[in-house]
Amino acid sequence: MKREAALIALVVFGGVALAGCGTTTPPSPVAVIPKLIVDFQDNETLLYLTSLNADVRYANLSIVLSSENLTSNLTFNATKSFALVGDTNTNLSFFTVNASADDGRTHFFYNATMHIAPRTPAVPGQPPVYQIYIRDTPDGPIQTDVIPYRHVLGEGPG
Repeated sequence: MKREAALIALVVFGGVALAGCGTTTPPSPVAVIPKLIVDFQDNETLLYLTSLNADVRYANLSIVLSSENLTSNLTFNATKSFALVGDTNTNLSFFTVNASADDGRTHFFYNATMHIAPRTPAVPGQPPVYQIYIRDTPDGPIQTDVIPYRHVLGEGPG
């Protein structure tokens, strides 16, 4: 009798465990939305472009930086990739960023002027903490945020 009860329990629990294995969860429509991360480490601006969940392969990812200190734009690109990271570092602390991504169907973008500057430390003698000033539109307000700064790209025409 113990043997039969154990066998029944094994069959029931095995069936329950396998019940959801045959179906896949549809992807979230929010998962495809990319985000830009701007960080500042060791006197270098670091830029990352990836999805909210980092599990979306984009057809194209691009970050273009322009500044009065540059003779030509800095352009970083990746194709058929989950993220644009790595060689996206610069010594610029004041620049205009144009970030874009598409998954083959939908185009996302973000344009802004950014200035990274040290904030006065709360305790004298401590190393500076950096903050970022952002202007999303040419005549828009200047916003202040902390580093690392994150911004979700908007959907728009490609």
